[in-house]
Amino acid sequence: MTISERFRDWIDYAAGYWKDRLRGWMASWMTRGFTELMEGLEPEAISLVRDNLAKISEHPMTPREIKDMLGTLTAGKKPLPLLLLIPIGVLMLIPMITAIFQPLGNLIVYAQERIFHSWRLDPIAVITAWRRNPEKYAKFFDDLTEQGWSEERIEALKFITLFIPTAQDQ
Repeated sequence: MTISERFRDWIDYAAGYWKDRLRGWMASWMTRGFTELMEGLEPEAISLVRDNLAKISEHPMTPREIKDMLGTLTAGKKPLPLLLLIPIGVLMLIPMITAIFQPLGNLIVYAQERIFHSWRLDPIAVITAWRRNPEKYAKFFDDLTEQGWSEERIEALKFITLFIPTAQDQ
């Protein structure tokens, strides 16, 4: 065995030894830091999320698998379940926030509709108006054309909504 081979073997051994030591040290350091971070989060927020998840878990319509998962997540203070509770809590808050701002968004949409006049009648409204007065309301078939309806589809709509009395009605 030459000196270079012995030196290479020693380097490989030292690298393997320190790799295992450093990996273990880094993993313990990261785990401890992450655990302290998660435990240091606002306790009120964590308890709020846990209380809401408990209500979801107690609901009779909640599937058994979801109840089991929620029970596991809320059982202890391990870092991974706490990490999973945060996105669950955020996903619970998003619909609440959008529900609050939906009416305000509607006011903006209404103002835009008054300016741009982009609202179109639906097919049932168009055909009902046309059946009552074809000359006056035929122009509203343009609403269907602007929504992507072809002339063939409009003719099919006219045909399928045509009232054909049964033999008993005649």
